[in-house]
Amino acid sequence: AAATAAAAAAREEEEKAAAAAVARDQRLEAEAEAVAARRERERAAKAWPRGEAGAVAAIEKLRAEGGDEAVRAAVGAAAALLSGIVNHPDDEKRRSIRCENPRFQADVGRFIGGCECFFAAGFNLTHREGEQLDPETFKVLIEPFLVLREPDPFKERDAWTVWFDNLSACAKYFEARAAEVGAARRQAVGDAPKWANR
Repeated sequence: AAATAAAAAAREEEEKAAAAAVARDQRLEAEAEAVAARRERERAAKAWPRGEAGAVAAIEKLRAEGGDEAVRAAVGAAAALLSGIVNHPDDEKRRSIRCENPRFQADVGRFIGGCECFFAAGFNLTHREGEQLDPETFKVLIEPFLVLREPDPFKERDAWTVWFDNLSACAKYFEARAAEVGAARRQAVGDAPKWANR
């Protein structure tokens, strides 16, 4: 009887170990798929056209997917943030946007084509540790951020000039489009939106 109980306990442990191995393999596979999906989104963001061509394409995408409401919200937000960066290029907080921020989602992120407004101005999509914890593992979740890297104006003067000229052109373009569509201003042009550095 003791041998039978020991064999049953051993089988139960083997089954638990096998189930744990399957769960681990599934988790690792899901993590690998998530990493591949993040890399693909980052690649697509880098491939988005820069400058006015990208801005025009972003507005077309906004209008096609979300209509005039999407255009007004995203273009108004892009105009405000980009103008703020042009006026305060040394303020690094304006150049990093946590995409999961609820205010950003309400103003820009919920619209297909919203983030593309920022890609046109030179922002890139990157993924890094955010502010949220996974409720099961208590690990910090990897979140998407839009980041605008400023070239060093002393070491990369030509690159900085190109960067700033593109940024200025996009800010002016979005300001003009915001005025055309009657974008509501939650802040004056040049002020950072509430989600800009959170």
